[in-house]
Amino acid sequence: METCILVGNSSSINGQNLGSYINNFDNVIRFNRFRIKGYEKDLGLKCTHWVLNYKLVTDKRNYLVKNLDKVRKNTYGLKQSLVLTIHKDIKNKIDDIRKKIDIDLVYQKFDNEFNYKPTTGYLAIKYLLQFFPQLVLIGFDFGKSNHYWGNNGISDVPGKHEWGKEKKYIDSLVRQNKIKII
Repeated sequence: METCILVGNSSSINGQNLGSYINNFDNVIRFNRFRIKGYEKDLGLKCTHWVLNYKLVTDKRNYLVKNLDKVRKNTYGLKQSLVLTIHKDIKNKIDDIRKKIDIDLVYQKFDNEFNYKPTTGYLAIKYLLQFFPQLVLIGFDFGKSNHYWGNNGISDVPGKHEWGKEKKYIDSLVRQNKIKII
């Protein structure tokens, strides 16, 4: 059975020295604007799946296209990128982006169960549980801290999410032994 770890972006991961532990998983999932340089001891270098929110991929930042080579240079093992969203159907935009990159790009739209948008991590958990009987989470603190690289701008502060509702869902998955939190 393949193992899978989702490496969140909360500062709770700083100082944990879990890089080797993370690298030992078959599948290492990272999110949005994650950073590796300077955090190797805590985060490792492996990234098999890169999950991005739809805005980073489809707006003028063109983040996936512009940063794919950088992610490949700073990590190893990248097999797939995923765009998971609750927003309107963007399949046509995704199809256009697929023509510009040389990586498997998965797109999935979910129904919104929240008053605000769910986190990319929440959507990734819902998606990945279709393929893995258990997920390990690290660097998830449900909005208690900024991203591990600090607060350099507005996009570095955790967004407006329903953290309590997400935590309740994750806690239920922990009780079902589908999620393990490190």
